[in-house]
Amino acid sequence: MLCEEDFVEHQRVESTIPAGMRGTVRYFGKVEHSPDEGTYVGVQWDGKYKGKYDGEIFGVRYFQAPKMSSSFVKPIKLKVGGDLCHFLKTKYTLAEQHTRNLANLSDGEKPTKGLTNVISYQSVFRDDAGRFTNIRNVSASGSLTSRCGNVGHFFPNLTDLSLSFTLISEWKEVFLILNALKSLEALSLSGNKMQPLSAYLNSEEEVEDQLTFPTVTSLTLTSMNIEWDAVRYLMKKLPSLEELNCSDNDHTSTPLDATVAPKLSRLRLDNNDISCWETVSSNLRGVESLQFLHLSENPIKSIVTTNEDTLQLKGLYLRKTNLSSWDDVDNLSLLKLEELCLSGCPLTNILKEHERRCLVTARIPTLLTLNRGTITSSERIDCERFLVRYYHGAVNVPKIWNQLVEVHGNLLPLADVDISPKLTAAITVKYVYPSQTDESPFVVNVKQTVQKLTQSLCAPFGLNTKNVTLVMVDPEVAGTPIERTDLDKPSRMLYTYRLKDGDVIELHVKE
Repeated sequence: MLCEEDFVEHQRVESTIPAGMRGTVRYFGKVEHSPDEGTYVGVQWDGKYKGKYDGEIFGVRYFQAPKMSSSFVKPIKLKVGGDLCHFLKTKYTLAEQHTRNLANLSDGEKPTKGLTNVISYQSVFRDDAGRFTNIRNVSASGSLTSRCGNVGHFFPNLTDLSLSFTLISEWKEVFLILNALKSLEALSLSGNKMQPLSAYLNSEEEVEDQLTFPTVTSLTLTSMNIEWDAVRYLMKKLPSLEELNCSDNDHTSTPLDATVAPKLSRLRLDNNDISCWETVSSNLRGVESLQFLHLSENPIKSIVTTNEDTLQLKGLYLRKTNLSSWDDVDNLSLLKLEELCLSGCPLTNILKEHERRCLVTARIPTLLTLNRGTITSSERIDCERFLVRYYHGAVNVPKIWNQLVEVHGNLLPLADVDISPKLTAAITVKYVYPSQTDESPFVVNVKQTVQKLTQSLCAPFGLNTKNVTLVMVDPEVAGTPIERTDLDKPSRMLYTYRLKDGDVIELHVKE
């Protein structure tokens, strides 16, 4: 049973009643004026409106939190984290047993239901020392992991580890894991609510300042509300880092330099609060290794670049930003990009898909991929010719327009011809009775069957569809039997008869 000593401030916990809610310990101890004199844990839950309190109860404040975000609960109603090594040993011991059982199946024998559920597991074996030496990629995402444990001994060859949305909250444990896994290349800590890094740096448990982890090349820190200073500190510990994902963290500024990120080639900063391109460019100018920059879903309104801009990017991703001027695209051409994503911007939403693709492609001569689609050499020529025609006779033309005119000539705009198939036809219907003939204009949907048309023409006059026949007549050759077409196939679609405006349909009524 959990007691007061099991809880510390900033520790992450999960509720048992109701099950699955996670939060951060803000207080532990007695609650004054409570009818129960036992120990309580003050928890601030993740998300809104999951508690009754704001850190105050019975007129006494124990901590500060938003309204209806916190609860005071008994320790028995909470789970605390366990160590990573224990979680992985439990998971892969089961997988090892299934591996052995599968290996013992005779030829043609089908595995039991319990075995088929784990066939997707990688083959799992332990050496004589009980270590899982063949395990490389591991996910503990969503688990109750909060501590390192002896993971380095039992899983010595891990290269890819996901610890997303666990109960890890202490940076000490993160560095213990990094220090224990000597072959680790990729680490994800997304969704974890960490203590402020300053608390760790001011403690006696700080990892030796000169200690680094040179094998790690990929780090994911999304949805953590992590401060940028903490990101910089982590990067200093990872000198071989090539890819960093800090999306969804409310960052506004991300200063870096080559001393912090000497090998960084891809930086993901999607869905933050970055609004100024000039600040981004200035902050990252010293990172010469940077090739791909992701800034999608940030409130960036404009792009201003100069010939002195030293960002040597290959790819830039600006999906769902606030760019609204073609001058921004012209300025991007100075970066000599090979890949660009601009989908979902106000700038491109006002045009048809084909038009915006052509106008962006033609403006940036170095572009090889736009919005994940490859630009072929023939498409580029078509796009450049489209831009010349699009701005023919305009007062304000793009900077590249004159260059393209020299290559393709001053092309005139093409006629805007709608070649899409028409859905309706304006026709004349002749009701041919034994003793008289009546005419009425009709607009018919050509994507319907002959039977449907017959029913719609007969219904107003109460005619029985079994007593009528339809004949289509081309008025240009009316009276010529060869051009009279019997509409005698009830399930055939009208458009297959090439029915068009001005045609005549005779409805012959039998006696």
